[in-house]
Amino acid sequence: MEEAAIHIGDRVAQEALEERLRLGRLLTERGSADDALKVFQKSLALDDRDPILHYEVGLLYADHLNDAAAAEQHLLKARGLDPTHREVMERLVGLQLSLDKAHEAIPTLAELIRLDPSTATLRNTLIDDYRRRTDEQPDDMQSKFALGMLYRISGQIEDAIVLFQDTRKAHELFLHSCNMLGQCFWERRAAGPASAATEEAAVKWFKRGIEAKGYPEEDYLELRYNLAEVYSHRNEAAEALKLYQDIYAVDVHYKDVAEKMR
Repeated sequence: MEEAAIHIGDRVAQEALEERLRLGRLLTERGSADDALKVFQKSLALDDRDPILHYEVGLLYADHLNDAAAAEQHLLKARGLDPTHREVMERLVGLQLSLDKAHEAIPTLAELIRLDPSTATLRNTLIDDYRRRTDEQPDDMQSKFALGMLYRISGQIEDAIVLFQDTRKAHELFLHSCNMLGQCFWERRAAGPASAATEEAAVKWFKRGIEAKGYPEEDYLELRYNLAEVYSHRNEAAEALKLYQDIYAVDVHYKDVAEKMR
C-alpha cells in the first residue's frame, strides 16, 4: 500500500511538472518571457533535478531574455543531469562558442559526434564559418583558436598546430593554446611512428603552460593532468604522482585524480 502511494505521488508530481512546462512554453510563445520565467522558477524550486526544465530555462534566457551567462548555467546543469541529451549539447556548443569558450564547446561537440555521427555536419558547418571569419579578420585570435580546435577533432592535426602556435601569442589564450599544442603533438606521435622529438614537443608545451605565471590556479589543472598522463604512459610514476597531487590540492574532484593517487 505504501509503495503504491509513493508511485501515485511520483506520477502526480510528474504530471504537475509537465503542466508547468506546457504553461511556460505557451507564455514564451505569446511573448511573455518574464511570466514564463516565473513559472519555470517555481518549478525549479520544487524540482531542481529535471534536465528538461533546466533546458527550457536555458533556452528562455538565451533566446528571449538576452542573458547568456544564465543560459549557460542552466544548459550546463541540464547536461550534468542528462549527459547525452543531443539538443542540450547542440545548444550548449553554440552558446559557448558565442561566449568565446571554444575550449569548453568543442570537446562537447566531439562527444556529441561520438554519440551521433550524423552531427558531424555541424562540425563541418562550423569549420566553414570559422574559416570565413579568420579570412576576413586575420587578427581574430578567438576565431583562430576555435578553428584550431575544430581542426583537431577532425584529425587535421598539422593545421591545428599552425593555428595554436599563433593563438598562444594572445595572453588570454596562452594556457589553452599550450594545452592544445601539447595534445596535438602527443596525438601526432600516437598516430604515426613513435618520434622522440614529437613526444618531447608535447611535454615542452604542457610545461610551458604550467610554468607561466599570472593565471588562476584552476586554469592549470588540465595542463597538469595531461602532462601527468604523458608521464604515466612513459612509466615515470613519481613525476606523474607529483602532478596528480598538485591537482588534488586545488580540486579534489577533478576527473579521476583521486583514484589515480591510490
